Amino acid sequence: MVKGLPQVVVPKEACKECIEYNRCVPTEAIEKLGIIHFGVYGHMKHEVLDIFKEFKCLVGVQSGRVIKVLRTYGGGEYVSNKFKEFCKSEGVIHKVTPPYTPQNNGTVEKRNKIMLNLVRCMLKNKNIPSFLWEEAISIVGYILNRSSTRIVEDKTPEEAWTGAKLNVTHLRIFGLLRRKLDDKGTPHILIGYHSTRGYKLYELESGQVFTSKEVICDEN
Repeated sequence: MVKGLPQVVVPKEACKECIEYNRCVPTEAIEKLGIIHFGVYGHMKHEVLDIFKEFKCLVGVQSGRVIKVLRTYGGGEYVSNKFKEFCKSEGVIHKVTPPYTPQNNGTVEKRNKIMLNLVRCMLKNKNIPSFLWEEAISIVGYILNRSSTRIVEDKTPEEAWTGAKLNVTHLRIFGLLRRKLDDKGTPHILIGYHSTRGYKLYELESGQVFTSKEVICDEN
C-alpha cells in the first residue's frame, strides 16, 4: 500500500505473560457486572473511552455494583494509554484478546452479528431508508433485552437486570404505518421506542423523527 515502512510481524500466539495473566482472570461472571464483554461498532470506535465511561457510570448507579472485569477486542481503541489508565484508576481488570482476533471475544462478536443481520432484514423488509439504521439497531437491542435467552434461565435480560416482570403490550412491529386520524394527517412509520414509554416516529414527507406518547398502527 505504501513504501518506506518496516515490515511488522504479528505473533500468532500470545506471549507467556499474557497467557499467565489471563489464567488469573475469571471467564464467567457469577454476579452482576462481574464480567462485561464490551465492544462498539462503526463510527463510534474513536469514542470508545467516553462511551465506556458513560456506560460504567450508568450501570454502577443503577445497580449499586461495580464492573470487575472488562473483556474487549485488542484493537487500538481499547489499548490506548488513556483507556488503560482509566481502567487501572477505577480498579477494573481489563482482559484483552490478542490483536486481529476479534473472534476471541466471541460474546460481543456473535451478538453484533445477530443484531446487524436483523437490522438489514428489517430495513429491507419495510423499505426503510438506510440512514435510519441507528434507530433500527436501537430497537433490535430493545427487543432482545426483552426476549428469552439461554444465558438467563426463565427470565429476560431486562428482568434479570431490574428484578421486575415486564409488560410488553406496548410493542409494535417495526416499520408499521401509523394510522392517520383524519385526511389531513401526514403519514408516519414507527421506528422505535422512547425511554419515557413513547414511540419514535419517522415522518415520510419531512424526513423528521419525533416522539409520540400513543400511536395507532395499521397492522393489517
